[in-house]
Amino acid sequence: MFTVENSMHAYQANSGIATFAITASADQAFLAPQYGGSMLRGALGHALLKRFCRCQDQVHTSDCFYVHLFEGYRRNSQDGLPALLFSTPAGGGKLKAGDSWCFELHTIGLSPTLQQGILGCLREALRQGIGKLHCPFTLREAKPVAKSITLSPAGVEIILETPWLIKRHGRAIDASHFRLHDLLVGLAHRQNVVEQHFSLGLDIPSKNSLLAIADATECLSELRDVEWKRHSQRQGGPHPLSGVEGKLWIRSLNEETIACLGPLLANGAVLHGGGKTALGLGKLAVSASVQQASRPQQASLGTRNVPQPLNRPGLEAHP
Repeated sequence: MFTVENSMHAYQANSGIATFAITASADQAFLAPQYGGSMLRGALGHALLKRFCRCQDQVHTSDCFYVHLFEGYRRNSQDGLPALLFSTPAGGGKLKAGDSWCFELHTIGLSPTLQQGILGCLREALRQGIGKLHCPFTLREAKPVAKSITLSPAGVEIILETPWLIKRHGRAIDASHFRLHDLLVGLAHRQNVVEQHFSLGLDIPSKNSLLAIADATECLSELRDVEWKRHSQRQGGPHPLSGVEGKLWIRSLNEETIACLGPLLANGAVLHGGGKTALGLGKLAVSASVQQASRPQQASLGTRNVPQPLNRPGLEAHP
């Protein structure tokens, strides 16, 4: 849906995706990781397994709620898709006892009863402690919020708040080659997979229409490559990850383009895009803006973000 006020267009995320703004306080000093989605997911997974799994052996049954919520069942020969997703602020840092840590929890296609059960598991997971040192937290607030974005024909700012992992021809794209085309196709791919699993009625433009929009849209960017390591309990040690962060500005959008991109970007703000979304990667924020980047996205191509024709058939993203 959208509303128009002074040329501003507001779009809300699909109603089948619920978002809770979480505030938790540290019971002792804690070093928050640069990207906390993986840590929170791991802690919540243990609590979900204890509460929702009634399987008698290591093989989960077809009706195991734990698998549905945390791992997802394979459908249409695709890997399972979790029904839960964390959005955490990037940066990390030291927290003193009593300091608050704020993040978001998104649930996909779940009833209010299941949502409350999951919040109960999150409360227990935080109480038991997170991270390698099992630092305990107290859940202070879990507030339902309606996620929306605002677009303007004059310009839109898109912030890649946690690293985006996008592959083209099987290889990860670095910041110097990351284009608006990759962002839009990555969002659409992610949402198509979500739609196949959860049947939410998402409004997803076709790949060809998105490529045509990207071809015709002026896009400026300030992007950077990032590398870091997350601790994996399953792998028993650090696991290297990489991706692209930064900002993109798109300008001079017509009404048709805004109508096409609005639902895609609004749902992308809660579903993320690109690879490793279950770990909190691919987070983005979208807002109306007339601010300009200091340099064009591809200086050799001028101010227009137009890809080389040979790149277009290989654009892809992995969930």
